[in-house]
Amino acid sequence: MLTIPLNQIIDQDDFYRITFLPDLRPLVESMKRIGQSQPILVQPVSGVFYRIVSGFKRFWAAKELNWSDIRAETAEVDSEQPFSLFQKSLFENLAIRQLNWVEKAFVLQKLVQQFQIPREKIISEWLPILNIGKNQKWLVWLSKIPDYELIVKEAIAKDEITFDLFEFFPALSADDRVALVQFYRELKLGKNRQKEFFYLLRDVMQRDNTSMTHLLENQDVQQIVKAEDLALGNKVQKIRGILRRWRYSSMNEMEKRFREIVHSLRLPPGIQLLPPQNFEGDKFRMTFTFRTPEDFSGVVAKLQEITASGDLTALTSLWEAD
Repeated sequence: MLTIPLNQIIDQDDFYRITFLPDLRPLVESMKRIGQSQPILVQPVSGVFYRIVSGFKRFWAAKELNWSDIRAETAEVDSEQPFSLFQKSLFENLAIRQLNWVEKAFVLQKLVQQFQIPREKIISEWLPILNIGKNQKWLVWLSKIPDYELIVKEAIAKDEITFDLFEFFPALSADDRVALVQFYRELKLGKNRQKEFFYLLRDVMQRDNTSMTHLLENQDVQQIVKAEDLALGNKVQKIRGILRRWRYSSMNEMEKRFREIVHSLRLPPGIQLLPPQNFEGDKFRMTFTFRTPEDFSGVVAKLQEITASGDLTALTSLWEAD
């Protein structure tokens, strides 16, 4: 075991590092009170310098405490190959804590790029080790995360972004990812609302050939986001209304015309005329209720009256207008 000056450890060397955004406060307090309980593991690199194999958090805590040196054990490359050391460090972490999504992404990236583990082996062996299953899509989605912007990685690591959206992030520009994360953070959106808002924004973005950043910078949206006199829940509902109007602008107009047509038919309470779901398609439904044969005869008479009047043709014109 050695005592190594902190300035001889290359803390920017992340060859073995998987830790991202750790909470160092408990460790700092512990090391402040009782000192370093376990040595870190390092590997000689060149001259008097070392790279960390495991113990990054202990090293960062020592720096925060302004220690001048730290206890360490050394691992020689000749005796332990880099991949073996990486596995040793990884399984030590897995034994004591759960990795966040960014850390899992770091692991997968290193397996692919640094250690060149075959894709099939990563899917069959390493995804289950990381508690991801064996879906190869996760390898594709997660392998992109290490290259995302810092604010995006922070949000993913803190579980502020639902994993249901991971598959869509690679297709977004850097600006769009950042704008989306900032938007979600400002509104403190839950996972289900995140998905709803994302799908609405994505559909408008694709339809209008614009960017998500442009949509989120809309003056009406930003006025609501920045409004100090609005409760958070009210902000979410107002912005949801704006996004739905953007997404369903033609549908909203059709819905309005449909209500006008139904009103003009003067249907009794027992008869209900229903449009196609989301106004997609051209088949309407009609339901009616009755208690007595006389009620039923009244319903039939009303339907015959509507048919004879030709008022139902307005529904066809509704579709043609669209």
